[in-house]
Amino acid sequence: VLAGFVMSSVRLFRVRRTNYARLCGAVRNILINISSLVPLSDNNVEINQARINMLRWVILAYELSVLKGRGCIDNESGREYLENLNLLKRGEWDSLIDGDRHTTAWWWIQMQARELRRRGVILSDIDFHKICNAVTLCR
Repeated sequence: VLAGFVMSSVRLFRVRRTNYARLCGAVRNILINISSLVPLSDNNVEINQARINMLRWVILAYELSVLKGRGCIDNESGREYLENLNLLKRGEWDSLIDGDRHTTAWWWIQMQARELRRRGVILSDIDFHKICNAVTLCR
């Protein structure tokens, strides 16, 4: 019985570690995609702010994913942690869906990418789809 418990615990640890490593890699991928495909503008503060928000939302979604794994995604300590990291702006916490807050942040990123593509900031459908695919890998 003890051996079975130990084997089960080791297996669970490996699965969690593998999932965490995948999430870290996917987050690096989307950060690189956004920072290279959404250009900085010399004269458009709004575009620059959209880019900054997208990059911040990636880290927010990552941290929310980790908090979900720890069972802290919806509690006040999780919110305070994110506020201390300056990852939440006014009203964002209340806009995140309870129990699935990280998915809301991924959706924000994809919707912002769609708007930037519509405005011609993201230059091609291929670049837009790269960002969308990177979001999918993170979820």
